[in-house]
Amino acid sequence: MNQKIPVYEFPLPEYTVSSKPDYKAVGGKIEQKIQEIFPDRPTIMRCITIDDHPGKSLDELVQIILKLGHDRYDPQRKGVHYPDDIQDALYAGIYGGMETARVVGLFYEGPPSDRNGPPIRIDLLLFYDLEKMKLAPWDWNTELGYVPASHIKYDHPKNGALYWFRNPEDKPSALLGILKILR
Repeated sequence: MNQKIPVYEFPLPEYTVSSKPDYKAVGGKIEQKIQEIFPDRPTIMRCITIDDHPGKSLDELVQIILKLGHDRYDPQRKGVHYPDDIQDALYAGIYGGMETARVVGLFYEGPPSDRNGPPIRIDLLLFYDLEKMKLAPWDWNTELGYVPASHIKYDHPKNGALYWFRNPEDKPSALLGILKILR
C-alpha cells in the first residue's frame, strides 16, 4: 500500500499572467517554499497549469494526480513537449538544475510561440523521486527537436526532459509531493 502523498498549499495571489510577472520575485518565493518542503533533496519537478485541464478544478486535478501518480489521465490529449509515439512519459526537469524563475518565464513566454495561446501560470508543482524515474530515450532540444538516445547523455539533464516511471505498475509511489500555488 502506498503511503500518503503530501499536498502543500502556497498562496501567491500576486502571481498572475494578466501582465508580465517579475520572474525573479515570483520564482524566488516559490523556490523558498520548495526549500522548506525538500531541503537540499534533488527531485524531478513537473510544472502544471490548470489552464491545460479545462473542466477540472485544481482540487479535482490533484485528486487525479494522487490516484494515478501523474496528470496524463486523458490518452487523447497530446502534451506540448511530447513526440506522438510517447504516451507514458512526463516532461519535467531536475529541481535544483532548473531555476524556478526561468520556469515562471517559460510558462509566461512559451505558450504564445509553442501553442499559439496566451501566457499561462504555474498552478501545481509535482515532485518525483529521482531513483524511481528514468530518463526516456528522447530529450527535448530546441535546435533538433527530439533526438535519439544515442545523441544524449544518460545522466539527468539540468533542463526539461522526458522521464518514465521505473515501476509503471505503481506510478504514485514515485510521487514525493504536490505543491499547489494558489491564485
